[in-house]
Amino acid sequence: MTFGWNAGQLLRAGADGDGAWKEQFDYYDDPLCRSPSFTVHAAGRYVVAGDADAFEDPGRIVEVDFSVQRVSVVVWKPRLLENVRTGSSECGDDGALWEVSSQRLIDL
Repeated sequence: MTFGWNAGQLLRAGADGDGAWKEQFDYYDDPLCRSPSFTVHAAGRYVVAGDADAFEDPGRIVEVDFSVQRVSVVVWKPRLLENVRTGSSECGDDGALWEVSSQRLIDL
């Protein structure tokens, strides 16, 4: 998970307001992660819900509320396209537009 340009500075600044975050989830068909299946990119904003002083103590738990504002998916396997194109998934009516290696934005 990445927080803004400089993780430490923006996360700390988030204690007084909110900040940006993004994450990439890579899924594989094999246990050695040599055969990528699909990738999900998610991004949004966060607000620190707990005590801002927790950032000074690495032993304390910091409570943060995350909102997801953008999600995109890249399908790496042609066999997965069959799922999004036949409507057997939650990809909406535009399943026919999906292509291998092409990033698709998901409406939230």
